[in-house]
Amino acid sequence: MRRLVLAISLFVFGAVCLLPVLSLLGMTLRDAEGNWTLAKYGTLFGDDRSATLWWSTLSLAGTATVVATVVGVLVAAYATRVRSRLARALWIPAVAALLIPPYINALTWWWFFDGNGWFNGLLRRWTGTPISAQPPVMFTGWWFAVGVLASCFFPIVTLLAAAGFRAVDPDLEEAARLARGRAAAFAFVTLRLTLPYVVSGAAFVFVFAVSSYSVPDLLRVQTYSSEVYARAVNQADFSAAAAAAIPLVALTLGGVVVYAVVERRRRLSTAGSVRRAGEAPLSPALWPGLALCWLAVFVAAGMPVLNLLNAWSANPDVERSQFATGNEALDRLNVAMTNMGIALREASADIRATLLLAAATATLLTLLGASLGWFSARARGARGAWLENAPLLPLAFPAVTVGVALIQFWNAAPPPPPEGSFWQEPRAHLFAGFAGFQDYVYTSFWIMLLAAATRYLPFTIKPAAAAARAVDVSLEEAARTAGVPWWRRTLAITMRLSANALAAAWVLTFILVVEELDIFLLVKPGIGVLPERIYNAFHFGRTGVVAAWCLALLAFIVSPLALFRILAGARRAGNG
Repeated sequence: MRRLVLAISLFVFGAVCLLPVLSLLGMTLRDAEGNWTLAKYGTLFGDDRSATLWWSTLSLAGTATVVATVVGVLVAAYATRVRSRLARALWIPAVAALLIPPYINALTWWWFFDGNGWFNGLLRRWTGTPISAQPPVMFTGWWFAVGVLASCFFPIVTLLAAAGFRAVDPDLEEAARLARGRAAAFAFVTLRLTLPYVVSGAAFVFVFAVSSYSVPDLLRVQTYSSEVYARAVNQADFSAAAAAAIPLVALTLGGVVVYAVVERRRRLSTAGSVRRAGEAPLSPALWPGLALCWLAVFVAAGMPVLNLLNAWSANPDVERSQFATGNEALDRLNVAMTNMGIALREASADIRATLLLAAATATLLTLLGASLGWFSARARGARGAWLENAPLLPLAFPAVTVGVALIQFWNAAPPPPPEGSFWQEPRAHLFAGFAGFQDYVYTSFWIMLLAAATRYLPFTIKPAAAAARAVDVSLEEAARTAGVPWWRRTLAITMRLSANALAAAWVLTFILVVEELDIFLLVKPGIGVLPERIYNAFHFGRTGVVAAWCLALLAFIVSPLALFRILAGARRAGNG
């Protein structure tokens, strides 16, 4: 029974996640006649455009990673190691920043720097520039893209660095403080032992930043993701898009490898004492750093929300004369409610599709992640590490690359059987049936589910494996001695004790799928999702309605997280 479950899990993982993305490599090695060739790689590094794309992509992702790492470590240090309520409160806006999708963050700042936005409106009044003139500052360019990506992803480093700070042995810190002082102990002991966590977070930020398409596209920065998208959509040349995706895959694969290698070294910083690490008092010397932390989280979470609320209530989708009551606050409320009503009516089908897709994907991946996570936790030696780290491979394929791979895999006709062979007729029927199955998947809801599952499987396997390792093996051994079947003791003991971790994995996957945009800009089987509607409508104005859709999307992201916290708290209270 156990081997059958493992075989089914590996088959689903291979068929759903690995086969389509690995087929992308085969596309780049064949010409139009199906012959093996390396000709498509000849133009990847030999012209000026390729060099420009390399530099733009690598510098954008690298700079955003450095900025996010510095800010993330600083926020984590203050939130975990400074004895102050003001420092501990940094957690709230930091987590909030992580829940805002990058493209929504970019849209809100675009509205802030718009010709009629707050920033340029203030500059116009100061400089006397007429409204008809070009805005003093345009929200486009490399530095703005770096800022948006860093502000969206630094909480990843904050969460992992905070886990590292809590894991450091306080006895080592205390000895170092007695010998060298608090500052030296923090720099040469705490930070050094936390480094594996920090590097893991930085690797994640690099992977997400280098594979981002929507943010650089909105801010008019050319990267390899935009090149892949242009070749796939504008030129309809999926083979050329696959070849252009190889450098992008190489960059993201590097980040995934760094994460997988460094993650195994985290045990070096595991605490050897049950005592809590010492906290420094909020002295005057620490106030500038705390102010910088609050500035960073306000820019990352506070300002986007304020910009969004302002755009929602100040840009009616109908004639403003309908709201002329003479009361500014009441006018804004009427505009906001009208925009939300219009938004919900127009996007009702997209909202249903988004929530159904997110729930179905989260359920499928949680089941698959629970199975593979349990086997990886109970396997011995290299086999367990392989089972846990192999699902990281699809993460190395950026969203636009996964989209190209799925389109080509599920839209390409299977090769015909050779003429004159004995099995020609049976194989012809088999290929015809598979072609019909391909057409059904490619034009239905399932292609979107497969796309989301390929992207986010690692985010369910990792929590499931960690939770399974935390369950005492002796409990399962006692049940086995009592004659309890494998499937029953696994469900009643391991999965029951891992319920919180699996629920957290489900919520995390649900949120990631709700936020996903890049992959659904390519994989569009006639079914729309809310992020795609937001992205397309932004280019055609209707700021108030687009802001209402953004707020609705944020509500769908926050609601399951809040519900999970409430239920988890109630369960802990009941167990207590």
